Amino acid sequence: MLIRSYKYRIYPDATQAKKLAECFGCVRWFWNNSLELSRKVYEETGKRPSRGDLSARLPGLKAAEETSWLADVPSQALQMTLINQEKAFQAFFAKRAKAPQFKNRFAKQSFSLPEGFRVEACGEKIRLPKFLEGIPTNLHRKFVGKIKTGTVSKTATGKYYISLLVEEVGEEVAITPPNEATCLGIDLGIKDFAVSSDETRISNPKFLSKKLKKLRRAQRKLSRRKKDSNRRIAQRKLVARQHEKVASSRLDFHHQLTRRLVENQNYGSFAVEDLGIKDMMGKAPKSLARQIGDAGWFQFRTILTYKASRAGKAVIAIDRFAASSKTCSCGCKNESLKLTDREWTCRKCGVTHDRDLLAAKNIKRFAFANPKLGREPSEVTRGESEPLGARRAAKNTKKGASPSLEAHSPCGGG
Repeated sequence: MLIRSYKYRIYPDATQAKKLAECFGCVRWFWNNSLELSRKVYEETGKRPSRGDLSARLPGLKAAEETSWLADVPSQALQMTLINQEKAFQAFFAKRAKAPQFKNRFAKQSFSLPEGFRVEACGEKIRLPKFLEGIPTNLHRKFVGKIKTGTVSKTATGKYYISLLVEEVGEEVAITPPNEATCLGIDLGIKDFAVSSDETRISNPKFLSKKLKKLRRAQRKLSRRKKDSNRRIAQRKLVARQHEKVASSRLDFHHQLTRRLVENQNYGSFAVEDLGIKDMMGKAPKSLARQIGDAGWFQFRTILTYKASRAGKAVIAIDRFAASSKTCSCGCKNESLKLTDREWTCRKCGVTHDRDLLAAKNIKRFAFANPKLGREPSEVTRGESEPLGARRAAKNTKKGASPSLEAHSPCGGG
């Protein structure tokens, strides 16, 4: 069985939009209410209430006059809220994410349902539980299989989407063992978005930088608007629309680039760096951190990974501390290399290297210096290369002290 996700844009009418707003509001209120109770109980007893304890409150809340409106939405949406909150807490205690925060009505809204979705016979509508009529949907990609779960969301700009998790009949494509001759090393950067080991350069579109002036102007106008006024609400949507354009352009660029790479028959596998992007942005100057975030390296790597796996191609991540830019092919290291140095000459063999191209070639070379791939580890690598995600999964399984919730006030976040 194959599990794949499909995302479609939906177009609810006024009545359906009102019903969706009720669902978003109920789910958001129940999330905040359960989160506040969890934090309060944790501060008093040192233990969080279980998901069963929180779920047992639902019948009483629906029966109470002041919260009787919870009965107007699908009950499974409220149950899924508790499941998602439990996963958020698990990720927090495993040190993979921050503590769950309270939700507000101006951010992205969503609710999930484990079942009850049905595509209309005409193939242009999707029916949801407690909705009398199907919601018009742009089904631009067809699927054959059983819908397992679905998530309805509304963006800050007022657009509605539905993401379906579908169980399809078929076998997963087997990953072909990586071959150094057909492997493509990819070095991600800022001046050039990507430089590959076959000397191909992909320029960086810098979508955020191009919109930065317009974004700043729109944000200044927003800061001057009166709180809770209609003009402030309208200006907030204009700011959100500018950010949405940047994100959509970046996502489209990543999809097109990864599709070209994966469909190229000359490439049988890909080697990349396991970059610590969060640490890089935290330590870099503000302008450089903004450019790193604008490039969207993690999003590119994620898309490349799942598209390559569907095509039977491997993506190998080398250690983030491997000196890919400083190491000559002769093995000599240039420890004095600075970030501003785009070229350097090896003092041992006298070869002049382009920093980014050398990094791409070394990434490919280091990837196959892994004994798991049948080669002896190279002296120039610090740590082994391994399949993408393996190091992260191993790190998450290590035992350690759980983070404390005491630093997070029940009224904090938002």
